[in-house]
Amino acid sequence: MPRRKAATGKELRRRAEKKVAKQPGIMGKQQAAVSSYETKKLIHELQVHQAELEIQNEDLRKAQVELADTQRRYMDLFNFAPVGYFVLDPEGVIRQANVTASGTLDVTKWTLVGRPLSFYVHSSDRVVFNEHIREALSSEKRATCVVRMKKGSGGLLQTQLESARLEEVAEGPPYCLTAMTDISKLKELEKEREAYIRDLEGFSYTASHELRGPLVSIAGFARILSEDFPSCLDEKGRDYLKIITENTQKMERLLADLLAFSQTAVKKVVKGRIDVESLARSAWAEVALLAGRRNVRIDIGHLPPAMGDESMIRQALVNLLSNSLKFTAARETAVIEVHGQKGKGENTYSVRDNGAGFDMKYADKLFSIFQRLHGSKEFPGTGAGLSIVRRIIEKHGGRVWAEGKPDQGATFYFTLPAR
Repeated sequence: MPRRKAATGKELRRRAEKKVAKQPGIMGKQQAAVSSYETKKLIHELQVHQAELEIQNEDLRKAQVELADTQRRYMDLFNFAPVGYFVLDPEGVIRQANVTASGTLDVTKWTLVGRPLSFYVHSSDRVVFNEHIREALSSEKRATCVVRMKKGSGGLLQTQLESARLEEVAEGPPYCLTAMTDISKLKELEKEREAYIRDLEGFSYTASHELRGPLVSIAGFARILSEDFPSCLDEKGRDYLKIITENTQKMERLLADLLAFSQTAVKKVVKGRIDVESLARSAWAEVALLAGRRNVRIDIGHLPPAMGDESMIRQALVNLLSNSLKFTAARETAVIEVHGQKGKGENTYSVRDNGAGFDMKYADKLFSIFQRLHGSKEFPGTGAGLSIVRRIIEKHGGRVWAEGKPDQGATFYFTLPAR
């Protein structure tokens, strides 16, 4: 409901005059008892003034009704919000709490009010909580933290707190509004997901490792047949043997890439200061050996340093540069450019080439394991390289994406923490 505006002086006078004009009986009786013009005028002014007071009283009554209705609706929204709300004074004492907060902590609202919110925070998390409140009160930005909260009935909750300073509560130190969200179920799901991923990665590692033995045997026997018993095979038999050899080699590459992918997943990130520019030049020195006599122009610009695991980031750069080298195979002169841009919290890096490119509607498939947008005969490989890049960058808390056009090249971007 829109807020009622107070009447201006002119508007109030107009309304009062209109009201007095509708009461001729009162004016007529009073006019019978007086004769002078001044007296008539004075009586009229008194009547108008009385009418103004009546109008103001009626407007005030309506405003009070509207205010009460607004307050009721506000309290309904406050009390039954999907998250718990607390209003804390400068000492961290709860001055107001909603129904959701009391229900989440399994206590009554009146038990909460007057107690420090820290009373319900697990003792091991109080240092984090106190720093969280100090940050919220000393800044105009919203502060966020995750702490364990004690329930009145016993047990602990995993909660996310978001707090912000309330500017217009009263004169003096600012109050704080804290929103509490129960994330216990979310944390449990995350643990289950992590356990599932670990099991899946363990299976991938074991499967890829164990399957390599039989493949080596198949490839070995195929080679023996080809070298030691050539007269026992006719042309069709030799063709079959060639298909067996080619497919075992392809399977070996797939298993090797699957093993590399699973190893990347389980490997822990050991962060340190990385000279990304030197790392990119070192990675290119390794990749350039695959170029042979091809005409390749490489441009590695200034790349700002970052925080990360040096060996893992080197692997990501090797994969991206190898990808560019592979998809520029049809170019008379392959052009590969590596650039970086410094940011506040993270740096952005890019590897661009003038190769085959891709259709952007398939961009989401680029970083999926063993997904390919080009045929293996046209461009050899298993498609695992970019998946490993994504896994490495995401383990560093970064992002990776690509842009391109068919036959106009592609650019791969990734971010890393600046510090």
